[in-house]
Amino acid sequence: GRYHHHSAKMTSPPMVLGASALVVALLALLAVKGPAMLKAFRKTLLELELSSETLARSLALGFMFGTFPVYIPTIPTIAVAAVAKLLKLSVPATLIGLNVATPFFMSFMVPFIRAGEWISGQEALAIDTLMETMQASVLEGFRTFGSRLVMGALAWSVAAPILLLASYLAFRPLCAAVQGKDAKEK
Repeated sequence: GRYHHHSAKMTSPPMVLGASALVVALLALLAVKGPAMLKAFRKTLLELELSSETLARSLALGFMFGTFPVYIPTIPTIAVAAVAKLLKLSVPATLIGLNVATPFFMSFMVPFIRAGEWISGQEALAIDTLMETMQASVLEGFRTFGSRLVMGALAWSVAAPILLLASYLAFRPLCAAVQGKDAKEK
């Protein structure tokens, strides 16, 4: 069909160049602004006045939700806030985790769609076509590629517990370090 491609052509050269330029720009920004950004981020986390455990759990929940492969504006924010409230976690810290996941959203979207295609036995879709369609019209994108997105969401739901655990394990020592450094300064 017109929305499929041969597996040999995974990405277009402009897409690879664009992604490479973005990575270089982000690394340059981190090199210049990184220490100040980390200090401000640490200050924000400390202002929440949470234990390192609650902070790590809240950030991990937000991060996991932030990797959901289907983006519908405001829905992730409302859903993650409700789940955080239900689990007696910090809603602000969970929303920070959701935002921390933003750079990972696109990185995880394609593998989740590919896993969904594999689960459902569908041929691999030209991701460029999906992106172009979604940028032109989100509704048209859902109409045309909805089954792929649903299967990607299914693959995400299988991976979500692993993502939650991995992000918790990554955030836990960072949160303890943030709390520990603050305790030493007092």
